[in-house]
This record gives sequence, structure tokens and C-alpha cells, in this order.
Amino acid sequence: MEFAYVHENVAAIRLSIEAACAKAGRDPADVRVIAVTKTAPPDIVLNTGCCLRQGCG
Repeated sequence: MEFAYVHENVAAIRLSIEAACAKAGRDPADVRVIAVTKTAPPDIVLNTGCCLRQGCG
């Protein structure tokens, strides 16, 4: 299964966090992203978690 969109979404989330933190004067490293799903298949969940931990995107 192709996971490029997961990496793109994580990158977009990180950019949004960085912009919000810059505006608020906060360090983006202080923000924790938690992935939550009700219907995604396990392979997507595992890939997303891996992407978040490794900082890809």
C-alpha cells in the first residue's frame, strides 16, 4: 500500500504546528502530536506512528 499521503499529511501538520508556535512564542518541540483513528486499517496506523516518531514529513 502507498503511504505518500501519510507523509504529506504529517508534513502539513508539522508546518501548521510550527506556524502556530511561532505566533504564540512557543517551541514546536513542546507540542506532542497524537494520532487517533476509528476506522483506519492497521498498516496505515503503523506507518503514521512510525512517521511521527521518526520525524519524517
